[in-house]
Amino acid sequence: MIKKLLLAITLTTSLCSAQIFDFNTDGDFEGFTGTTNCTATVANGYLSIVPTDESLIAKVSNPNISVNADTNKYIHFFYKNLSDSNGAGDNSIGDGNDQLRFEASNGVDYSGNNNPININSTDFEVKTINATSFTWWSGTIGAFHLYPRRNNTGSDLHEIQITRIEFSNSATPTPLPGPAFAEDFESGTPDDLGVQNNGDNANLSIEVATIPSGTTGNSSSNVLKITESATTENYHYPFMATTALDSNNGEYISLLFLPGETGTGTFTLRIRDGGTTVADIDQSYTATDLTTWIPISWDISSYINSNSITRLDFWYDNGGRSTATPLVRYIDEVKQTTSTTLSSSSKTFKNVTVYPNPTTGEINISDISKINGDIIISNVLGQVVKTVKAANTINISDLPQGIYFLQTRNQLIKKVIKN
Repeated sequence: MIKKLLLAITLTTSLCSAQIFDFNTDGDFEGFTGTTNCTATVANGYLSIVPTDESLIAKVSNPNISVNADTNKYIHFFYKNLSDSNGAGDNSIGDGNDQLRFEASNGVDYSGNNNPININSTDFEVKTINATSFTWWSGTIGAFHLYPRRNNTGSDLHEIQITRIEFSNSATPTPLPGPAFAEDFESGTPDDLGVQNNGDNANLSIEVATIPSGTTGNSSSNVLKITESATTENYHYPFMATTALDSNNGEYISLLFLPGETGTGTFTLRIRDGGTTVADIDQSYTATDLTTWIPISWDISSYINSNSITRLDFWYDNGGRSTATPLVRYIDEVKQTTSTTLSSSSKTFKNVTVYPNPTTGEINISDISKINGDIIISNVLGQVVKTVKAANTINISDLPQGIYFLQTRNQLIKKVIKN
């Protein structure tokens, strides 16, 4: 029987006049308020459909979806089938009986319930319906109904979770955003970390080190340690490269900073498109002691949608001196966020460890109690390559060598390296 149909989607920017219906806000049904033989709730990024009687056909309806069918001839459904072979008449996942069906009305013609989407894969995938040949797919679609079911029988399922449906004029669905940029330094020195010095001179050195004892405001084990020298100038700084930031993952950059000195200073975030400077954004801070981590955030909303931001430079100065007094400073929890402060959710997985890292296949996760839903595995291009059930041990031996991100609902758990 179908236990879950997971349409693993996150909010994306509408492209090519696409109309996207997502369920990212708790309690917002996106118009899908009509239910028959089922209950429906929206929470944690899903529309969850639970049949009240598995012998009857469940239905969830949007009575006024207002989709332009003349422009948007393609319907993209994103899902993962977590069926098993149990249940009356259900012989296998790939028998063609597990289906998501839909019907729609343009106010003149009303389609029959004969548009099945066979759910035959245990992997995350996208199914696209080409409606260009549907004579009734024209004008403005008013009512749109979803039927999670087994062929022509009842629902025979426990739950379906939907997070997005896309109507588009393109046969190619809008790409999913990758994981929000995040680095907590718990997995060692990241490959995308660098330092700006004069040639080969060690004006400034960086390393991932154990968090200084006695500090407050940060529960990390590892942090980025920045050691200055007598030749350190203001133009010597650490930086991090990244794939292009996606605004859907947030329009702020946040981090924790331990300045190594007291007083008021300015921390400048330089955002770059490759080697080109996009903007320098200043944020002031005040350190009243040497042991308290300071949260700092920058608003990049004016730049992220019109530029490809692929590098972050971290400039800081206390008092505007031209030559720094040698200090040891620390940075941690560098994250792309949706708010101006580090949220509690950004710290949810702070004390979670994954090992071995690097790995040849098996990954152990120390604590999965905070994981809500599946673990989504993305590559450095932001492409979802695998989705697995949350477990203390997962296997990625089938993936090529490279860097991957374990995440849940765009919230990074950890970065892992597959050898």
